[in-house]
Amino acid sequence: MISERPSERPSQKPPIPDTEWDARAIKERDSRPERLARLNATVDRRFPGEKAEAVRAKIKASFNVPQWGEYHNEGLFMDTHLDLILQRLGEVRSGEMSESVPAEVRSTMQETSIAKEDVLEKYVFLHDISKMDTLLIKSKGPDGKAVSEKVTWEDWQARIPAEAQGDPVAMRAWLKSSGIEGISYYHPSDKTNVGKKHGDAGAEEARRLGVEVDPSVLVAIENHEVAYSFSKPSAKTYREYFGTMSEEEKAMALTASFIDTTASIGITGEPDISNFLALTASKRNDELLLAVEAGLPDVAGLDKGKLEKKMAELRKADRAFPEKDSAQLLESIKKECKKTEYNLEALSEALQDVVSSGQIGIEDKERIIELMRSGNLAEIGKQYGPKMRFITPALKAAEKK
Repeated sequence: MISERPSERPSQKPPIPDTEWDARAIKERDSRPERLARLNATVDRRFPGEKAEAVRAKIKASFNVPQWGEYHNEGLFMDTHLDLILQRLGEVRSGEMSESVPAEVRSTMQETSIAKEDVLEKYVFLHDISKMDTLLIKSKGPDGKAVSEKVTWEDWQARIPAEAQGDPVAMRAWLKSSGIEGISYYHPSDKTNVGKKHGDAGAEEARRLGVEVDPSVLVAIENHEVAYSFSKPSAKTYREYFGTMSEEEKAMALTASFIDTTASIGITGEPDISNFLALTASKRNDELLLAVEAGLPDVAGLDKGKLEKKMAELRKADRAFPEKDSAQLLESIKKECKKTEYNLEALSEALQDVVSSGQIGIEDKERIIELMRSGNLAEIGKQYGPKMRFITPALKAAEKK
């Protein structure tokens, strides 16, 4: 399951001063009427008809979801987040993306944003519709300890002073005076309720409302925060999340994650895409491993134990593979996992020294050579256990260079 931004690392840039955030709140307030009119018009166009009336109402209500704390500093209300995502979607469509994102990923996302423009716009408005249902208010208690409080949408609206409803400047002032330090959108499990994440809840709500969308949209909603599960590259983690998805679903989830990440502004005034970059490295690692796994059955002369260990290491590796393609990676694996060949005459001589020192008997020497001749090196370790500390140097000495 995806946790609430568990691995997002703070930027090295200093936070924007409080006075700057005050100025930004004023700009948000002044631009809000035009922004809401634009968003409402797009919602009406993308979700037309009487059948979609309930989802239109839910989406428009979500524009007033509060944003406060370390994340989502694009504005005090969620309409700013959605509007910025639409801008990011337009940038992806025109190819305006950071060059730190791998070229093949940029190409995939651009192609997806062009081919699925209407689908992705629907995603934008649907992916956060359950934030209002998963509000978690963070503050400090009288003892100074952190307190997290689950709040329903109705309770939240009842708390807000009339002057702060819809006014970013008044909302900012009220949040500061109320001692609210942050707002997130995740209800953790307790003794009476199962935990609820806004992505999972959003997909469930879209189904309940009978929204007519491409199935890939629901997959994208459930996984739009998947990048935050990648503090470092991990093919294993990538396969856990993306392994059962179709190529279309992968492209949608990747694009959805990117536009959401780049539209989430930190306290420095900028987005942090480091987790997304770790995700893309994980994607490449897993694709290389899949190609290697497909080719391994045709490769002879590999040590099974070495190979299993090496593949397990690669799946868990926390770095991007340096190899340029799967063929190069396969060659690297073959070189490292090649069966070790032994000179049996040299082994006999080395083992004789072990016999002479009294660590093993002559019958042990003959048995070890017999096992080596049959290629059953693993059985030696099983049969001789503690004595291997005397036998291993002899085996090492007999390795063919």
